[in-house]
Amino acid sequence: MRKSLATILVMFFFSVGIAQTHVVEREIIVMFRPNVMELPTGVAEARLPEVSITVPAVKNALERRNVEVIVKAFPNFKLADTLGVARTGEIVRLANLSNIFKIRLPRKLDVSEAVKELAAFPEVIYAEPNGLAIPAVTYPNDPHFDNPGTPGQGGYQWNLLNTGQNGGANDADIDAPEAWDITKGSSSTRIGIIDWGVWSSHEDLSGKVSGDAGNSGSHGTHVAGIAAAKTNNSKGIAGVDWNAQIEAQRIDGEDLAGIASAISDAVSNGSDIINNSWILCDDCSASPPTPLFSIYGANCIRECVQAECHRSSSYGEL
Repeated sequence: MRKSLATILVMFFFSVGIAQTHVVEREIIVMFRPNVMELPTGVAEARLPEVSITVPAVKNALERRNVEVIVKAFPNFKLADTLGVARTGEIVRLANLSNIFKIRLPRKLDVSEAVKELAAFPEVIYAEPNGLAIPAVTYPNDPHFDNPGTPGQGGYQWNLLNTGQNGGANDADIDAPEAWDITKGSSSTRIGIIDWGVWSSHEDLSGKVSGDAGNSGSHGTHVAGIAAAKTNNSKGIAGVDWNAQIEAQRIDGEDLAGIASAISDAVSNGSDIINNSWILCDDCSASPPTPLFSIYGANCIRECVQAECHRSSSYGEL
């Protein structure tokens, strides 16, 4: 069956820069081909001598770098999870997450060199530093932008309907009113917001949010509002989809495996679309797209919305 996956790149002009370390110190994440590495039965973490490695060159490389601990990135994953049922009813093959491991290195070791060496092995699908997601947006100080610090002074939602306000270009927008004349969206549509949580009791979002509770910062709420704020209610802003529901998945403090799990959980919980407006460290890119392979295979997602992401290689082998 032919399938297509549309990727829409969205650039947000309103963003907050957060100074934080976004690389997990001394830790890399590696996806091996099947039957290359296996931890003892029943454990999710083991020291290198306890781990079965079938490729001597890989084992020698890890020993030479004095690897301390190897951890299953997805300890609860079972081989049975590689088979799923698409919404169309067909049986599909999903990504095997049991072959992804976190490898902890000793202090003062050059992580980039370890990544480079492991990535060169044909038995390795990808290797990269483990990292945390960080917000990918900053609030500009332009006087005509509706900055949260000075509300009401900007151009408001010119992206939906631009009449040339504040010197803007007339009709430089997405023609939302014309679209709303055709449809105002559907409550059966669920939008996954992979972010720092969504303020579920916000007056423009109350009754629309499920998934992870709480929020850290305002970015996830901001994104959810743009996508699906309550509309025509004389409050706040207008959402692109007046009726869509929000599936919130928090990734604050999560590493690559946690981010990948959040993406998978969003789709497992019924998301038709997911929004990922965050970035990773320059060399972190392969792990989160791994569950996207399963999402695509299960025909569970129509569009993937991503902000600026750093990518390393294609994922044809996943």
